[in-house]
Amino acid sequence: SLGMTDNITKIALQIDCIDDLDTIVLDVEQLFKLTKLTTKEYIKIDIKDEIVVIKGNGTYKQAIKTDEMNDRLLLSITFPQVAELYDIDLSVFKTVLNRNKISLLVGEDHPELYRYYTDNNYTITSDSNTIAITNISTKMQDIIELYPAVVVDLSNLNCKARYGIADNLIYIEADNLYYSTIKLKDNLFPINEIEPFITIKDDMDVSFKISKKEIKESIKRLDIFDVNVFDTPAVCLTNRDGYVILSDTKGRAEEETGIKISSDFSIKLATATLLKLISVMEEDITIYIGDGVAVLEDSVGQYIVSEA
Repeated sequence: SLGMTDNITKIALQIDCIDDLDTIVLDVEQLFKLTKLTTKEYIKIDIKDEIVVIKGNGTYKQAIKTDEMNDRLLLSITFPQVAELYDIDLSVFKTVLNRNKISLLVGEDHPELYRYYTDNNYTITSDSNTIAITNISTKMQDIIELYPAVVVDLSNLNCKARYGIADNLIYIEADNLYYSTIKLKDNLFPINEIEPFITIKDDMDVSFKISKKEIKESIKRLDIFDVNVFDTPAVCLTNRDGYVILSDTKGRAEEETGIKISSDFSIKLATATLLKLISVMEEDITIYIGDGVAVLEDSVGQYIVSEA
């Protein structure tokens, strides 16, 4: 059994081994780097007093971790007893991580936004300027909020598994893998404030479809001419003579999209934010324009963006 813990999250994997090994603790980063660079199919591990000798492409000696009494360090890697397990496909967390981390507010100032919120239909994150809504539920029983680190962990597991909740812990098992972590104690995400935005596009009169490649390349070209030191680089979207026009904020550059539109509109969106969001979206994007807000939608979900 190969296990790791930071006293919050625990993970263990049962692996094939010819002989029994004593329980020891090694430096995980050093061991990981070595095994990642080893080209041999198998490695041999010999435990000798205060070191382990690892033989792969060559011979390597790694110190066994000890405590302050110089005794071999032991880690408590145990898992909760769960009354009932439920099926879960952890591969969805990879999509959620890719889409939602872009709108995650990182830091300690607003813990209510440093989390992923989910219900039966979608997963939401927000950094107060943008809202990411992915059409995937990551709800586990009564758990509707997850630490960002847990989402990263589960996206890396990326397999079909079974989960259960016990003793304030999330427990997951799959094949020979076991994982547990502490669940959030408080439901702090401001869903009541964000919920009205989920369907805001339905009330917007202006919308048009555009390809990811087309708008991304246009924004990059326009950004060359947005050299104002004091203002945030932004892209203006407007209707001119019945067509959608993209331009920089100072009128130095503009591009026609060839997309016909009847309604008048004008909005300015931060260049860096637009590029970041569009980069993880599907090829076909629908853009909705409202009063001081835009919605970018594809088949996976949507991003709601405040005007720059």
